[in-house]
Order: sequence, then structure tokens, then C-alpha cells
Amino acid sequence: MRMQADQVGKWHLGRKVDNFPLHRGFSEFFGYMFGHYSYFGSDPRAPLYRNSRIVQVDEYKTRAFARESVSFIQRHAAEPFFLFAAFTATHLPMEAEPQMLARFAHIADPKRRTFAAMLAHLDEAVGDVITALRAQQLRRRTLVVFATDNGCITFKSTCRNRPLRGGKGTFHEGGIRVPFLMSWPGTVPAPRRIGHPVTTRDLFPTFLAAATGTDHANPRLDGKSLLPLARGTTTAPPHGILFWGSGGGGAVRRGNWKMLEVNGLPPQLYDLPRDPGESVNLAAQHPTIVNELRTARIAWGRGLVPPLWPPGV
Repeated sequence: MRMQADQVGKWHLGRKVDNFPLHRGFSEFFGYMFGHYSYFGSDPRAPLYRNSRIVQVDEYKTRAFARESVSFIQRHAAEPFFLFAAFTATHLPMEAEPQMLARFAHIADPKRRTFAAMLAHLDEAVGDVITALRAQQLRRRTLVVFATDNGCITFKSTCRNRPLRGGKGTFHEGGIRVPFLMSWPGTVPAPRRIGHPVTTRDLFPTFLAAATGTDHANPRLDGKSLLPLARGTTTAPPHGILFWGSGGGGAVRRGNWKMLEVNGLPPQLYDLPRDPGESVNLAAQHPTIVNELRTARIAWGRGLVPPLWPPGV
């Protein structure tokens, strides 16, 4: 049986026709091919698509994405499906419905009030998706993952990454450490917190394992299935070392240690469990660790495919 796949919301992987979700394995698409847009009405810079056709929707976009996600679940409840609901809240621009803003009238800062309202919109949208799964008696048969792609831009939206340092666009923890939750009643014990570092690149092999019942340990994949760790059948960390960035600059983490090399500056080394805010650079005290992590990052960078697009795209 062919699996139905739906992409709802943001698709920021190219705006040419060949890059549309329908040409990348998805059977349905409702969303944008652009990085950001207005949450109200239409935006000529970033048209809204249903499959490959431009459509006009006046509904607040977070609600529209929730409605489309629920519709997909209802229409395909009797067959295997994959839903990628890429809600854009709380991405810029900062916009929320008046009735939701009224719920946070006690917040004096207008930017902070708008951010809270946008987050509440997202909370309700996720709730709509979970409610739809329960209504179709699919909750115990569905792996649900909630994650974000990067930390927030604190100076534009008043969101808070504290106690982490930095935000979106940086290799500090405020830029790369994000909320990540997995839920699968009857399969993944809850509530449970796992302290090992993981990456969103682990999602693909995790979904493969969930769909087939087999752990696809493929050395060509960057990630590993998280199901053994989530189920409690192992306590071993899935990764001995993790990398961010490119061959020219970025970060590497091994165990408690994290090293950054950015903008041609001297390396920075942090003991994350003791210093999650990355405030005390220990590079001078531990040159051997710095050299080991630098060597590992250089070797990793040599294996990367050269970028197919200019910087900043």
C-alpha cells in the first residue's frame, strides 16, 4: 500500500517548480515556498499554494495550516500516512489575531504580548492535530514529533533563550539547542526525559524504523533511529560526536565538551553541563581537547558536499 504524504506550511527548499513538495515525494501540499509572509490575507511576494496552484485564503495562517492538517488526517485515516506540518509560528512577522491578543492583555510589552499570542495560536493548532488523531482512533498508532529548527531572534520578537547564549544564526546553544518532544502512547514511555544530545537528522531513520519495524542502521545516513533510546531498550547515547556548520566554521560536541570556531576567531571550548550559558572559555586550559575536536571537525568538513547555492540563500 502506498503511503500518503502531506506537507503543510513552510517549504523553504527552493521556489522552482522542480523543488515543489509534489516533486519530492509528497502527494499533497498546502503552504508557502518562501521564508516568511504575512499571517493575514495574501502576500504577492510569497503566494500560498495548494499543490501547484496559487490560492487565496483570508484565514489566519496558523489556523489554516491546522485545518489542512486535520483534513489530511481525516481523509487518510484508513491508510498509512506521513504528515509534515511545518507551522511557521512564531517566525516573523509578529502578527496575531485580536481575540488572541486580548487573552494576553496583562503583558505590557506589545512585542512580548504578540509573541505570546502567536505561541498560543501554535499551541491550539498542535492540539487540533492531536485531537484529530484521537478522533480517528489513531493516537496509539502514530508517532508524533514536535521540534523547531533553530533558536529564536530575541531582539525582534522578545522570545527568550535564557539561560542559553545566542540565538538564530549562531552556533551557541541558543541557536542550535531547540525544543524536541516525541510521543507515541503504548510504545514510548511517558513522561521521560533523555539527556543525550540528538539531532533532527535522526528523524528520518527514526521514521523508517517506526514504519517498517526495522532499525535502518545505514552508514550513509547522518542520523540514527531514536526508537531504542526512546523505548528504553538502550541507554547508550546515539552519537559519540556531533557537528554543526561547514568546513570553514561551526561547532562540534563530544560528551560534555563543545568547541566553536567561527569568524576566524580563536577556538572556544565549553563544558556544557557546568556552563550551559557558554560564559567561561576553557580553551587555554584544555589545549589537547581543543586539538582533538578541531581535527575531528576538519575531517568531517572534508567529507561535505560543496554548497550548491551562494551564502545567505
